[in-house]
Amino acid sequence: MFVRKIKPVLALAAIVAVNIYASAQTPTAVAFQTTAHTPHSKAYKVDSRDIVLAPGKGIELMYHIEKGATMVYSWKADGVVIFEFHGEPDVLPANAPKGYYESHEKDDAGKNQSHGTFLSPSTGIHGWYWKNGTAREVTIHLTTAGFYDAAKEFSSAGQKDLVVQDAK
Repeated sequence: MFVRKIKPVLALAAIVAVNIYASAQTPTAVAFQTTAHTPHSKAYKVDSRDIVLAPGKGIELMYHIEKGATMVYSWKADGVVIFEFHGEPDVLPANAPKGYYESHEKDDAGKNQSHGTFLSPSTGIHGWYWKNGTAREVTIHLTTAGFYDAAKEFSSAGQKDLVVQDAK
């Protein structure tokens, strides 16, 4: 009697095991994802530069990026710098206060590097403000690649357009 009860249980366990094994071996199609690919009509840009900051000085470097476009970035400094990665939309949200901006990453204690990807939440300028809080000169090496169309530098010397290149 005991054997008759075990046989159906073993048979059921064998069927379940075979089905689990078969499903693990059969590839499963993934539904189409609209967010995995975003075509662009122009080639992406690349930019690589060294920025030298005297003690106590700051600089802002911004890229003009369309909403939904992406950028990959890395920056490294030979000392700790205070920084904020932020953006200023071309068109401000309704009822935005004076001086409105979007903060993406901020470190008031300072770091010597940051790396990442960026998906622009708004069309506008997005980039970094760095400040050298040390008593010695600090050099920052910045490398970016993405679907931006222009770059600008803002410092105590004023504003200047920067040259960015199409990817080769």
